[in-house]
Order: sequence, then structure tokens, then C-alpha cells
Amino acid sequence: MKIKASSLVYIALAIVASFSGYLLVNPQATVSPVRARSVEMPAVPNVFYLTMTQQTQGLLNSEAVQENGVVTGQSWLDAQNSEKQQALDALIIEAPFLQSVSQFDKEWLVSKFRDGVVIVGLGADHNVLAEALNLKTLRNSNERPRSFAPNQYLMVQLLWLGQSEDLQKYEASNWLEQQIGGNNTPLDDIQGPVITSFSKSIGEVNSENDMRILFSRISSGVEHAYAQRAEYLALVANSQK
Repeated sequence: MKIKASSLVYIALAIVASFSGYLLVNPQATVSPVRARSVEMPAVPNVFYLTMTQQTQGLLNSEAVQENGVVTGQSWLDAQNSEKQQALDALIIEAPFLQSVSQFDKEWLVSKFRDGVVIVGLGADHNVLAEALNLKTLRNSNERPRSFAPNQYLMVQLLWLGQSEDLQKYEASNWLEQQIGGNNTPLDDIQGPVITSFSKSIGEVNSENDMRILFSRISSGVEHAYAQRAEYLALVANSQK
């Protein structure tokens, strides 16, 4: 991406123990054939903007999209087809798509979320995006309900890297909901290296500075995902020595 990355605050956890065999786990099966993700971050990440029309949302217009190397489409199928050429790194989704998502497309979206893809809900409040991602909530205990205008966004990113049996323990403990709520409690009885992280940010697209922040956050999130995957593989390699 052409915008320089800025740092985000991530809740991250790395637990190391000896084990044999590992998975870069996506707990939900991918619902369509995709291009395998490369270990190294691509020069131009695959950032897809799912938009209802060509109507401008704030300054998020065709010029801004083109300048930042974003691919656009007007259906879930367009988004799914985009990763046949290159693994998806970020998704910008307008609220109407999230409000009327089918079960098939919802499962696909959840699988992308759990694979570290940056998800940006444009005009979607916490409840709408949480429902689309199969979560109870995206608000922590200190946040009040709020509405989002079409030119405001909620951005989230999740990574789960580890053995399937270890990640199942995280699932069973409602780890993600605890993180969203502000509770960072480590788990016991983890057999292998595990790296998990979750981040959330809110913004708008009303000014040039807003646009810089948006694409900087996306770029930072994509870089974070590739760095975490590389770190996990290094932990695995060290644990097997």
C-alpha cells in the first residue's frame, strides 16, 4: 500500500511449549477455493472494498481507492473471487452488505476474520458488525452504544495461530469475548506455541487526514498479520529443535 503504516495497539499473547506438528489454523473452513497465502507480505496487499454503488462515502471515492491500490466490487461473490488471484488481506464493507449477509457469505466472512484479514465495517455499528462476524458484541464494558454514519467505520482484526486442540481451548474459554471486554487472562495447559491477537479502532473518512489514518491502520494491520505469522513459524521451528 502506498500510505505509510502507523502503529496500532494490539492485545497479543504468545505461549511456547514443545510439541510435534502444528497448524496455521483457521477454525472455520474456507468456503471457496483461494490462492494460498505467501509467507512474505506482498508488495501490494489484496485490499477489497465491497460497495453498493459508486457513490462517495466521505472522501472514500474512486480516486482514493485507486491511489491506495484497493480493488472494488459490488457483491460478496466479487470479494470471494478476488482471493482466487491473491490471498485477501483486508476487507472494507459497506453496512448494507453486513445487514443482509447470507449464511454462506457470513461463514466466509468469519473465516476471513479468523485468518487475520483486517475487517472494516463502513457505516456499521458494533451490533451490526458483531452479528456479521458471529460475535455477541464488539463493545467493551466501558463503551456505550452508538450509531455510525455512512462515512464512519469500525475496524477489527483477529489472529489465531496454533495447534487445533490448543485453539479449541481458547474457543471453549470464550477468549475473544474476554479480550473484547477488556479481560486478558492467559490459559493453562497449552501444548504448543500459540499466538493470538485482537485489535479494534474507530474512525471516519471526512478529511484527507482521516483517509491517511484509515489506510495507515489497514497497512499496519496487514503488516502485523504477516509479522505474527512469521513469528509463529519461528516459535514452531525453535520448539522442534
